[in-house]
This record gives sequence, C-alpha cells and structure tokens, in this order.
Amino acid sequence: MRVFIAFLLAPAAGAALFTAGAAISDHVNAVPYDRGNIFTFVAPLMVGGYPPAIMLGVPAYFIFKKSRRSKLITSALVGSLVASLPWTFISTIVLIGSGRVSEALGVLWETAIPAFFCGCGAGIVFWLVARPFEAT
Repeated sequence: MRVFIAFLLAPAAGAALFTAGAAISDHVNAVPYDRGNIFTFVAPLMVGGYPPAIMLGVPAYFIFKKSRRSKLITSALVGSLVASLPWTFISTIVLIGSGRVSEALGVLWETAIPAFFCGCGAGIVFWLVARPFEAT
C-alpha cells in the first residue's frame, strides 16, 4: 500500500516543484504571470508525471526491488531519469520537426533540465514514503 501511495505522491511532488520553479522564474525574469497555477501544475503532472511513472517507474521499481538496492540516491537518480525522459523526447521531436537546433535546445533547457531536478525531488519523496526495500 505504501508503494501505491508513493507512486501517487511522488509525481505530484515533482510537478509541484516544477510549478514553483516556473513561478519563481517568471517572477525573477519580470514576465507577467498570465498562466494559471492549476495549468502549470496539471500539465507537468499529466505529461511528465503519471505516464512516465507508470511506464518507466513501475518497471524500475521492480528491477531495483529484485536487486535489493535501497539507497536514497538510487531513488533520486531513477526519479530524475523518469521525469526528464519524456521532455527529452519532446525536444527531439521538435528538432526533427523544425530542423532548428536552437528551438530544440530551448525546449530542452526549459523542460528537460528542470524536470531532471524536480524528478530528483520526486524520487526522494518516493523513497521517503515507500521505503520500498525495507523488510515489512
């Protein structure tokens, strides 16, 4: 049950970090904040949160559960990779579609790199909630 709750909470924590980072970035860069907080939370959660957690995180959980790797750093790194891979694919699609490297690097800079760090936070939340390899 703890693992199920962790798979619900960890992507939400990553999306909350992503939303907070976007709000801080907009404030620092003096960009008028015209986006709603719900959209900036729901979009990262539905694109870069739950689908990758299901498609990549669940298999990674069973792989690491089988190998009995219970380190916090493992969960943080897996969370980082799970969160940043969809955004990396999107920037690759932008590169193929537009043929302009500057656009693809812009998408990568604005989405995949922050998602990597937010995924690290999500992995830590997962580890704290699930304690997946603890003897129960």
